[in-house]
Amino acid sequence: MNLAPHPPLPPDLEELRQATDRFRTGALGEAQYRALRVPMGVYEQRVSGTYMLRARVPGGILRPAALCRLAEVAAEHGVGILHVTTRQDVQVQGVPVEGIVPALAALREAGVTTRGGGGNTVRNVTCCTHAGVCAHERFDVSPWTQAISEWLLADPLSFTLPRKFKLSFAGCDRDCGSGNAELRLERFYELVQVENGHLFNFFNEIFELCRHFHRLIFLLGFF
Repeated sequence: MNLAPHPPLPPDLEELRQATDRFRTGALGEAQYRALRVPMGVYEQRVSGTYMLRARVPGGILRPAALCRLAEVAAEHGVGILHVTTRQDVQVQGVPVEGIVPALAALREAGVTTRGGGGNTVRNVTCCTHAGVCAHERFDVSPWTQAISEWLLADPLSFTLPRKFKLSFAGCDRDCGSGNAELRLERFYELVQVENGHLFNFFNEIFELCRHFHRLIFLLGFF
């Protein structure tokens, strides 16, 4: 029987695979391995030799196929337990070191990533759980949550920050989405213009600022 070869790993997972192999043979120290695995959302647990994988779920929106894959990975590579966090991540518990990369690869195939799940990175982008159905929202912020998450994940600078950075979106002034928030869209509603039922992209100026003027922090303005 001819078995189809495994597809090559994405570059970030291949780097982690090589680091994991070196760590298992003693060629890579714990501190060096930690520096590589934590930004990939891989945390050591109290039970020696086991790890937690923190999967990003932008806006808390998870498709059925991705949820099924998370359950399969938890059953095959972990202890069958999934933990939903307060920042809309999903954690796979009790993964042995040899199961880290196979688990991450299986999740990636279903469109689920753990990149930025820890360390000094842009963490998961969350939003109000009532987005899209809230009677008080000015507009549904969930598509913006997805869009900015994809945009930030594609930027290498999101993984070289001096400290972790968390975003949370909400569409009204009731503060539903700001439990750990540094950004709330209702603060920007005055910047939004509506013409023929369409919203102008009011993030352009902010993105341009971030792209061309990298600083630890700067004041956008008072609201």
